[in-house]
Amino acid sequence: MASHFRLAIVSTILLIVWGCGGSGANNPFEGNWAGTWSEAGNGGVSGTWTIAVSTTGLITGSATSDAPAHEGLTGAIIGRVDTSGNLTNTTCTYAGFPPTTITGQMLFTSSADTGISCTLTENVPNPQGGMNYAMTLLLTKQ
Repeated sequence: MASHFRLAIVSTILLIVWGCGGSGANNPFEGNWAGTWSEAGNGGVSGTWTIAVSTTGLITGSATSDAPAHEGLTGAIIGRVDTSGNLTNTTCTYAGFPPTTITGQMLFTSSADTGISCTLTENVPNPQGGMNYAMTLLLTKQ
């Protein structure tokens, strides 16, 4: 009886693990990406982005600012991109600053899927309310 119970538990666990494996469909943005960003409406602020996108669309990486007031400042990027390129729950957090929310859609620049170009919106919180900046992002697959 105990062996049947253990077999039932092991079988249930295996079914759960197997079922959570997903459909096997990869996110087309999967991979390591690096490039530049700029915000024309924010005094010409610019910098670099380096991100990794998992098969499930999880984004992790970093952004570095080249702005004179914040030169070399690095922030952590976390979020998600769906298979259509839409960013969700994506933020960039620089040390000592509140997280900025980044929204928009990433698009491939060629049929080879080796480049991404997009105009994103960055919402920067401040005591008087959020400020939105249009961010141009150009990334290439590493």
